[in-house]
Amino acid sequence: MAHAFLRNEGSFTCSICLDFLTVPVTIPCGHNYCISCIAGFWNVEDDKGIYSCPQCRATFTPRPALNKNPLLAEMMEELKKPEFRTACLNQGQKPGTALQGRGCSQHGKSLETFCQTDQQLICYLCVIEEHRGHQLMSIAAERKEKQAYLRNTQKKSSETLQVREKELQELRDAVETLKRSAQAAVEDSEKIFTQMIRSIEKRCSEVCKMIRDQEKAELSRAEGHLVRLEQEIIDLRRRDAELEQLSHTEDHIHFLEVTSEKEDFYNQSVF
Repeated sequence: MAHAFLRNEGSFTCSICLDFLTVPVTIPCGHNYCISCIAGFWNVEDDKGIYSCPQCRATFTPRPALNKNPLLAEMMEELKKPEFRTACLNQGQKPGTALQGRGCSQHGKSLETFCQTDQQLICYLCVIEEHRGHQLMSIAAERKEKQAYLRNTQKKSSETLQVREKELQELRDAVETLKRSAQAAVEDSEKIFTQMIRSIEKRCSEVCKMIRDQEKAELSRAEGHLVRLEQEIIDLRRRDAELEQLSHTEDHIHFLEVTSEKEDFYNQSVF
């Protein structure tokens, strides 16, 4: 059977999704499709009320009912078996991943269709019942679409990551530049203020020395004047004592002799 399949692989693939038939249905013109693929194709034609075959373009009115083709379904089930996969691999072929479905929780059938309207995996009974008229896709086609979306999202995420990493590096560089600039400013300020302090200290020392020199000169002059004043006070006291003594003498001749001899001394100014 595997050899027969390999010779007629096109009979078991859907011309819409280009994958192996999933819940195969045969439309009135005889062509086979996945139930979800042809249902989705015809949903687009609902407004016209005329439904066509994607391959031969035959038209149907009203919309044909879609029923699972049991013979094709059985053959597709056979293709899922391990011995068929082994035969395919031995012949250099790869069985479709769409044949590896999981069970529907409601009907227990294989999950072989994706409902885009409700965003959930469904089986062929779900397609016929509660999901009738919904936007349907084969699992492989939906995977392909979402894979493309994820690739695009990943690309944008990667681009954003590169931008953020660049921004991070630029910010780190800016921080390092700021640190170096601040350190240089601190060092320059310390140097300037150190020079100012040294200059002030030097000027302070010079002013203090000048004040001390002026103090020394003034003290020297003051001390000289003090000595002169003290000596003058001594002379004045002595003269005052002599005058006091002379004023009390009763000897007129002695009084006149003394006053005549020391007239210049007695007339000396104190200053």
